[in-house]
Amino acid sequence: MLWRQKKSENVKGSVIKTTSTISFAVLALLMAGTAASAESVVRMVSGPSGGSWYPYSAKMTQMFDKQISGINSATGPGGGVGNVRDVNKNNAELGWTFGNTAYDGYNARGKFKKANTNIRFFANLYPGILQTAVPAKSKIMSYADLGAKRLSPGKLTFSGNIAFEKAAGILQDQLRRG
Repeated sequence: MLWRQKKSENVKGSVIKTTSTISFAVLALLMAGTAASAESVVRMVSGPSGGSWYPYSAKMTQMFDKQISGINSATGPGGGVGNVRDVNKNNAELGWTFGNTAYDGYNARGKFKKANTNIRFFANLYPGILQTAVPAKSKIMSYADLGAKRLSPGKLTFSGNIAFEKAAGILQDQLRRG
């Protein structure tokens, strides 16, 4: 399921509406084979507590618990790469990641040594665009200008790290951690 923002919608309102629709569709699928008397646990891995994925995930699991009887849901921190691995290993039922990270995980590319075929990418909740900022007076005008500067593109298990590597054309072992 893909989501495209209407010009008249703000991202927050669109994400909440889209999240609600997707949440209930996903839970219906998860609950399809569950006995009515048993309580199901739905675990969702997201991003770090200071990031944007975590509060969205927390709100989704709150909606699950309020609207769907017979489940107990929880959200936990994570990162795009780690979330693919967690869902693949059945450590979570749902996980946040980017489409390219899910593709890489499924096909054993990039950060993934083995194929993670126990995953399905089913929704795009909002446009995810890599943004890189430098001070206005900086002499850095492109990724090529980064040279041997100290960089901190994020944790290895975060999708942002992968996006930065691809955008910058720099391999992780060539980066000096800041």
